[in-house]
Amino acid sequence: MNPSLTLQGPDMTAVALQDELLIAATDLDRLRDLLDHACSQLLTEFATASAEAEVLKASHPGVADRIASALTSAQIALQFQDLSTQLVAHVLGRMHSVCDALAIKAMPGDASDDVIPTFIEKPCPVAQREMDAGSVELF
Repeated sequence: MNPSLTLQGPDMTAVALQDELLIAATDLDRLRDLLDHACSQLLTEFATASAEAEVLKASHPGVADRIASALTSAQIALQFQDLSTQLVAHVLGRMHSVCDALAIKAMPGDASDDVIPTFIEKPCPVAQREMDAGSVELF
């Protein structure tokens, strides 16, 4: 039996909020997977282009150097994908904590009074606001 069909009032609201958060969390998981795939593919292609630029260096050194520089900048920008993944994971953890708290709140009767929800208390691991080379704040 679907619990949302038997709950009413604030309990129903808690279940609806929990459902919405879980849907959003699923979307964030998909986003993370898409970013991982796209960045992996881009890094592979940039490596191939870098190798081609090295071959070009003998006949067109200026062009090859500009291409290599542009590819290096692009690869540095893609390294921020790891920071994005950490941020998405942190947000997902917080969303799941809220979902758990809502599930506890929706427990019938006084059962929810006996359970204290646990929330993530750690700050976000990513403080980045820009993606310039050398601007990664690791700690």
